Amino acid sequence: MTYALRWLLVTLILTGNIEAAAADEGRSLTGAYTEFQPLTYTDDRGQPAGTHLEKANQLARQAGYDIQWQSLPIDRIFLYLREGNIDVWLGSSEVPVLAEWTREPAFTLRPIHLNAYYTEDTPAIDDLADLKGESLILIRGYTYRDRLKPVTEAPRTRVGTAPDHEAGLRMLKAQRGDYLLDFEAPVEAALESEPLPDINKHVLMQWDTSLVFSKRTNHLDRIIQDFEAAWHPRTSPESPKRASDERSRSPEADGSLHGSTTGPD
Repeated sequence: MTYALRWLLVTLILTGNIEAAAADEGRSLTGAYTEFQPLTYTDDRGQPAGTHLEKANQLARQAGYDIQWQSLPIDRIFLYLREGNIDVWLGSSEVPVLAEWTREPAFTLRPIHLNAYYTEDTPAIDDLADLKGESLILIRGYTYRDRLKPVTEAPRTRVGTAPDHEAGLRMLKAQRGDYLLDFEAPVEAALESEPLPDINKHVLMQWDTSLVFSKRTNHLDRIIQDFEAAWHPRTSPESPKRASDERSRSPEADGSLHGSTTGPD
């Protein structure tokens, strides 16, 4: 074998190894989630868990990717998405402050519901505006997508904060606030350890969840195409996002903690 031929073979082998390594690296993604039990949370072994994470991991495997998850506060997630320190967040879809820095696939996951919880001694409400001037309990660390500002910043409104969902229920039970504004899935999980038999709820709003990708993620076009291709067999021939929106309005999309109205089984 001539020197030139030997060098050509070595070059081809090295180039192939580099390309294979780059391909493998492109198949591994870094992801983040917030503590939102039972959808996304860290279990007793310190491992990512939750129904949403399970479905996201299943979809990622079908798309040919592995996501390494970490639990982070929401403000750090927003920062890391902007700076490209993480590839994807499993969280709220179409957050306005992230629009410039992120992209989402053309499908959405199960919607989450924001409710007002109150006891039988507190007057029922018909609308978000009815909470103006009332005593409210919010959960620390949640942005509520800034949709509560017209209420929380209204004159005479009093706002208390709880460190977690269980503490929010305890504050409501102790009458340290009249209405707890919190998300349905974690509240139902918290009620198992902090039962409140006479609790009532009023649905204030809902929004979809999604895989929110940083625009700084390498090969982002290919990644989103791969995830959409993995999703398409489980949706109708129409637009995946439209199908998801219609399902979220269907009777099955009632906020049940078991199963998903859209997405992988």
